[in-house]
Amino acid sequence: GYAAAALARMGDAAMPAFARLLIDTDRDVRAAAAVALGGASTVSARALLEVAVLDGDEVVAGCAAESLGRTGGAAAVPVLAAVACRESEWVRYAATCALRDIGGEAAERALAELGVVPR
Repeated sequence: GYAAAALARMGDAAMPAFARLLIDTDRDVRAAAAVALGGASTVSARALLEVAVLDGDEVVAGCAAESLGRTGGAAAVPVLAAVACRESEWVRYAATCALRDIGGEAAERALAELGVVPR
């Protein structure tokens, strides 16, 4: 937790380390890395999270979706809208919440297309 958060504050210099953490065999390591990336507002962090939301583990994918909601901005809307259609209820919920957190016209349009009432 603390080490991953410290890495996130390092910005782009830490992204190679996060790329390795996001493919670790331990789901808890991948999930912690996805959560920590929510504190790194860089294009590189968003790119890593956009891959992490496709993780086969719903916990990792959900954590990545939540982080995208905090840091991805409007650029993350298409990815989150696609993820909100996944089979996992948890991932759908996380992606929907992330879209609500992002707000704005594109996110509201995506939520409407998903049949979700914006806040």
